Amino acid sequence: MAAGTINQTCVKDAAIPIAANARYRSALNVVEQAHSRAESINIVVGNAGVNPYFGLISTTTNLAYEKIIITSVQTNLWLSQLTVPDMIKKGLSSVICTASIPALKPFEQLRIYGMSKLSLIGLMSNLTEDFGPKEVRFNAICPRLIKAEIA
Repeated sequence: MAAGTINQTCVKDAAIPIAANARYRSALNVVEQAHSRAESINIVVGNAGVNPYFGLISTTTNLAYEKIIITSVQTNLWLSQLTVPDMIKKGLSSVICTASIPALKPFEQLRIYGMSKLSLIGLMSNLTEDFGPKEVRFNAICPRLIKAEIA
C-alpha cells in the first residue's frame, strides 16, 4: 500500500489511507475521518474508477453512463469542494486524480470510461484556473491500462 511506504520512508503517520465507495456523497465522510486524524489536508488523491459497460457509446445504458460519470467526475468535484478550503489556508497543496490513457486515445470497448476520464482532466484544468493562484495544484495522471476489477 502506498500510504505504508510513505509512512515508512518519510514521516510516520503522514499518509492516512481511507477507502470509500466513491459513488455516494455520504462516503465522502473520508474528509471528516482525515480531519479527526490530522490537523489539515495537504494532499488528496482521487483514485476512483468504474466501468460496468464495455462497448460503444451508442449502446450504453443510462444507468451505466451515470455510474461511470458520477464515479469518475462528480466524486472528484465533491472531494475537491470539501478539501480545497483547508488547502487554501495551508497553501502549497495538491489534488491528484487518476484519469486514464483512454481519455487521450479512445479504446473501442471503453468509450464512456475514456470520456469520463477526459471530463476529469477538464475538471482538474478548470479547478487549476480557479485555485492555482491560491497555491492549490490540480493534476490528472493518465496511467496505462491494467487489468483490474473495476466494474
